[in-house]
Amino acid sequence: MIALKENGLITRTKIGIKKECKEFYTNLFASKSAISPPNIQPSSSSGIPAMLTSEVRHAIGQVETDKAPRKDGIEVELLKAGGATLWAALAAHFSKYMRELHVPRQWKESKTILLFKKGDKELLKNYRPICLLSALYKTFTKIILNRLTRELDEQQPREQAGFRAGYGTMDHIHIINQLLERCREYKMPLVLTFVDYEKAFDSIKINAVLQAIHCQGIADDYVALIQELNSSCSTDITLFYKPLHIPVARGVKQGDTISPKLFNAGLEEIFRKLNWSSSININGERVNHLRFADDIVIVGETIEEVKEMMRDLDRECARVGLRMNRSKTKWMKNHLVGEGAITTEPEALDDDGSYVYLGQEITMEHAISRKLSRRRKAAWTSYSTNSEAATNTNDPRLRAQLFNITVLPALLYRSETWSLTKADEQKLAVTERAMERRMLKVTRRDKITNECLREMLKVKDAVVEAAKNKHRWAGHVIRRDDGLEM
Repeated sequence: MIALKENGLITRTKIGIKKECKEFYTNLFASKSAISPPNIQPSSSSGIPAMLTSEVRHAIGQVETDKAPRKDGIEVELLKAGGATLWAALAAHFSKYMRELHVPRQWKESKTILLFKKGDKELLKNYRPICLLSALYKTFTKIILNRLTRELDEQQPREQAGFRAGYGTMDHIHIINQLLERCREYKMPLVLTFVDYEKAFDSIKINAVLQAIHCQGIADDYVALIQELNSSCSTDITLFYKPLHIPVARGVKQGDTISPKLFNAGLEEIFRKLNWSSSININGERVNHLRFADDIVIVGETIEEVKEMMRDLDRECARVGLRMNRSKTKWMKNHLVGEGAITTEPEALDDDGSYVYLGQEITMEHAISRKLSRRRKAAWTSYSTNSEAATNTNDPRLRAQLFNITVLPALLYRSETWSLTKADEQKLAVTERAMERRMLKVTRRDKITNECLREMLKVKDAVVEAAKNKHRWAGHVIRRDDGLEM
């Protein structure tokens, strides 16, 4: 990795890269302005119920395996193999930590690895810091999450579909598609703004999160426990064998299972302070925004009302440490909206004709051809990754399974919202048949019919699967009783 300085000068020396990395993440995790912690009154004898052995056993079963051990050298597999004796001992220790509202110092230390996302590899901001945490810590916070999930989810509105049981990316993709179709059908103006934040999980102030969960009815003892878990923390980032020690004074830990719920709570508190009256009426449902964790879509009928909503959101988010990424925040409008621009100080946002939202390309024309082109490219990328295994195996069952679980999902991602014509179905079929021939190492000159190809490979038919996905989603929407079917 090559670090890029803020002034545009690239440093290529080890010393320079480590210096830039330390400065970047020290600045990222530093608290920039003071937010007071919530006024909580933990009970003198903790009101948190003691931890049960069954809770420990259940949480250990939920923690992911095949992970490298952290500083303490304890693996999840070891915790699972420990059996009832170990689980009972852990339950006793965890109960003590909750009763005293004090956790081991080792739990506040972590190791961070940097995963490249996309864009310029020389920019540190294009890497996602993932926090590698102790298996014991993750088991402990998983138990806390299991206890608080229902209370936290009940505070979330329908607009938030991220990290919630019963919700997924398909919900918001469906709503966006319905907005596009209904506004075109009834000739309604539509403005969509896709808001992106710079390292949202790492930037939100922990005191703002604590205030949020306190206001949303979480008991003071649990708030105090979460405060203890997130105070005086630090992390190590290793670039050239020697770790860089970084103090962490804000953000929720990416890699901790409770972090998404805490972030959602903090974001919900922001939206509760926004007094938005503008919205679009679709079949009696008022819509002015959608949220999938930190992926936010602002919906409006005019540029002016969306501009005002963006200013309100930017102001409230900045107060808790969230900074809008203006280069990645885009907006679009249909032809019924007048001329204008959406600005957030100090510059105007780009008016793009398309935007990839939750993996699906969104355009005002709602063109299926662009979505299909994107999915076919994704399928070929997935096939290329697995082509060696798919072509070299002599087990037809294994080959079909490999294709069905890797290539087909990439080709049919969110096909539930597609309205395919015969020509579109033909494109899907041609793409799949080309892959089938490659797996069997045959060409058109071999005069093997499509039916024989399918019989030899026994892979699923993409066109049939797309229709099944659409029918299954239609049934899901019909059965919903929360008004989200639009």
